[in-house]
Amino acid sequence: MTADKHLSALEEEMIKVKRDSGSLFGTLSIACTMELATLLLVPVINAFKKAHPQVNIEIELQDDATTVNGVVNGKTDIGIVVFSSDNRLLEVYPFRSEAFVTVASRQFIAKHDEITDFKQVVDLDIIDYQMDCPSMKTWLGKNDKKLVKRLEVKSASIAANDDRLVKDFVMAGLGIANLPRVLVEKELASKEVVEILPDSKSISAGIDLVTMKDRVLPAHIVAFIEHLKNVR
Repeated sequence: MTADKHLSALEEEMIKVKRDSGSLFGTLSIACTMELATLLLVPVINAFKKAHPQVNIEIELQDDATTVNGVVNGKTDIGIVVFSSDNRLLEVYPFRSEAFVTVASRQFIAKHDEITDFKQVVDLDIIDYQMDCPSMKTWLGKNDKKLVKRLEVKSASIAANDDRLVKDFVMAGLGIANLPRVLVEKELASKEVVEILPDSKSISAGIDLVTMKDRVLPAHIVAFIEHLKNVR
């Protein structure tokens, strides 16, 4: 055990020297959803590559569960996920938080009575990320817990695991959904979409960076993680 500790300390010191020298190189693998890649990675990688042109970056687009498994099994260096699972094998770096807003299109609202309470929301068409309406359950849990059980016997009218696709269905007048506020700011301003029960308690989603716990990360990976932290 003592020898292992010395070797680990030596490896960490070598990585630090290499990082401080400014000559970073190697390949970095990142896994995340297409949505997160579009939202976060293009400008981040653009800036990072200008500073470290010898670091090659490979991006794999996949769901959060596959991303976590890839990191745990050593197939992926960095995962970017929403609400990382409580996995003891992961090192989790909270990255940023996205505020969500509950919305429907103006045409959807026009077809229904004015929405004045949470029960009406449950009884209308819901668009969510999975059929069991996890986002809507979270929102209701913060506002009217009694209705969560009522929602549990209902399935989403449409389920899609990408915010942009959920937004498209909302814009088509197909139901109510929780979406990142930043994604619908223009539509809210133009009143193409309407916030449902605007005085309600909103929800947010945490975006985390995950790596394998107790792994000594190469200098170029450490540098990229630090870069991500600095651009929040």
